[in-house]
Amino acid sequence: MRFDKDIDAMFSKFQHGMSLLKGDPRLFQGKLYLNAKDVNPNDQNTVIHEFQTKLEAILNENRGDNFVTAMYGGNMEITCCPPLGNVGYYEALGEGLELLEKSRDMASYANGLDFYDCLTMVLSKISLLDWTCMEDNLKERLAIEQRSQIRTALRYGKLAHCGLEDGEPEEYVEKWKTLFVDTDMMANLPEDASMDFELDLNLKTEELLQESKIILMKFFKVLLEFGEVPRSPSIEAQFDNLWSFLLWRREHRVRLWVASLPSVDREEMDDLDACVLKQKQYLRRCQLTCANCNVPHDCGTNHKCVNPCAHCTALGDKEMCASAAGHSGPCNCGLKDHTCNAPCDMMEASNCEQSCSLQVGHEEPHSCGVKLHCCGKPCEAVECRGSCTLPFENPHDRHMCGANRCQQTCVMPDCGNTSAAPDHFHPVGADHLCGQPHRCTAECKEDGICEIKVHLEKITETFAGKRDSFAFTRQEMNGTKRKCSEVLSANTTSHFDYHRCNSTIHYCDARCPCCQYFCDKEYGHDGLHRTSHGNMKDTYFVSDSQAVDIGDRKYTAGEQGVAEMCPFFCSKMGRGHVHFMPCQHKANTCIYTTSDRRKHCNLNLEPNPIMPMDEVLHETYWKTLGWENPVTSAVEKASFKLCPFKCDASDHSEDSPSYCILDAWHEAVLCLVLSLSNWP
Repeated sequence: MRFDKDIDAMFSKFQHGMSLLKGDPRLFQGKLYLNAKDVNPNDQNTVIHEFQTKLEAILNENRGDNFVTAMYGGNMEITCCPPLGNVGYYEALGEGLELLEKSRDMASYANGLDFYDCLTMVLSKISLLDWTCMEDNLKERLAIEQRSQIRTALRYGKLAHCGLEDGEPEEYVEKWKTLFVDTDMMANLPEDASMDFELDLNLKTEELLQESKIILMKFFKVLLEFGEVPRSPSIEAQFDNLWSFLLWRREHRVRLWVASLPSVDREEMDDLDACVLKQKQYLRRCQLTCANCNVPHDCGTNHKCVNPCAHCTALGDKEMCASAAGHSGPCNCGLKDHTCNAPCDMMEASNCEQSCSLQVGHEEPHSCGVKLHCCGKPCEAVECRGSCTLPFENPHDRHMCGANRCQQTCVMPDCGNTSAAPDHFHPVGADHLCGQPHRCTAECKEDGICEIKVHLEKITETFAGKRDSFAFTRQEMNGTKRKCSEVLSANTTSHFDYHRCNSTIHYCDARCPCCQYFCDKEYGHDGLHRTSHGNMKDTYFVSDSQAVDIGDRKYTAGEQGVAEMCPFFCSKMGRGHVHFMPCQHKANTCIYTTSDRRKHCNLNLEPNPIMPMDEVLHETYWKTLGWENPVTSAVEKASFKLCPFKCDASDHSEDSPSYCILDAWHEAVLCLVLSLSNWP
């Protein structure tokens, strides 16, 4: 190993990358173990001293912010390993093993999964060049896990790693009493955690409709088999009440579990509400002629009456009824002339069975046997899908279905429940509220940005320039305003308090003028702005020539700098590099001097040669923009201040170039060369 170059480069990379990954207490809790292999025993002290000298230089240059302290807490061990075949070789291996065994006791990870989660997050951020705080990414991952767990809990009533909260037994009894008089049956219900509702809330609407019908029929058949009773309207009503309780019990336990979590944001609560509403909507019997679900309605039977013909039974015969299930009047096989069968006088009624069910030769008006012929016209209440139940033979001014509750949707955004008003003809302009608490949907009014995040999706784009084309990774940072975290009480639509989200910190809304990343300091902070920086999409290259070469990338003056990133671009430009900023004056009136680390540029810079420009050194450029230096390495920052002139003397190798040791833009230095032959 060439100590003068390779070790410096290695430590420089350590120092440069030190500030890139941050925000997770599990990171950088180990010990720095440096081992130089194949070192003769006589040279070991020299090698160790060389390492120590290099590290001391870094510590002196970065006293407050160096990688040894930040990444390893100052814990460090330097050893040497003799060449293979030497007795000390095996002793060195033993020392290394001992250090590794000790490191196990210092592990900051709870288990293997914890380590895996941290490692994958770190590798993802490195791959995406995302240098934002890991704490934000961990919160986002936790939120995704919570949303997945909410769906699992609503379906199964339990989670793989824990159970749900049960709450107080009295709550279940009170809810049961609103649906049933007898509380004894409640004890025979299966445990909530043993019931799989089988509905996957991630399915599409069409799939959910098909699945929900199958699920409801399955559970309804379980009830019929358990009670050993035939299907009837009263049994269906009992099932509806029982099913309503089971859905409420599941929702109640899931909400208690979510409330017990240490950290739940507004977005997760909104997701829970949406999932609960979705589950309720699909896991309920339609019971009405629905105009929105777009599937054939199916009661789950063959639609035929299962009772014997009443007339045949009286005569001692055994024929089954030929009428549809749920018909009115006595059962009729239709095979014999038991009844008149003439058209009913009120056959235009919606529920008329069309044929007269009276005895042959009767003198009364023809009647199908329906006790009350209903009007059947659509109910005039807004959003009601029912039919008018008023007598067909009686004239009436308003069609009504007999329901006594408003059917209009709750006015609160994203609620979806129906109004709890007891007036079925509740006016359209009234406040339709469901009677449940709601979360305020207003936007947070606090100054600043509620949340800033980098798009974690790796987007590879192609830069197509005049001189070169290449692929590069692009990412963007977005700032969002969250919803107000205030919970509105039932029957209210607003609150008097200030709209504020549950974010503890609101970030500065300033954006880097080069990459448009948001400042990650708190709103109203003092001093310069700071961010992790991204693609320099709001910059373009200027040069006194058309060709601009940055590393192995070839640009033309005037092309965008979107493929470059703020800190890495400056690192590529290196020692004594300059940035260009528009000048408000001409050369003879420019107020900047070399001592300001900014001076007027006398070159004709493409793509706009007539535009007056200033040359600005790295540190002054970023201060002028109002932002902290994007480069964190003290070694690099120091080199940016130095003259970039490279000595081209023949005794300097290509691998170890030598530069001028003076500051950038220094005064001209007169070099006096003395010849030994003229020495007095």
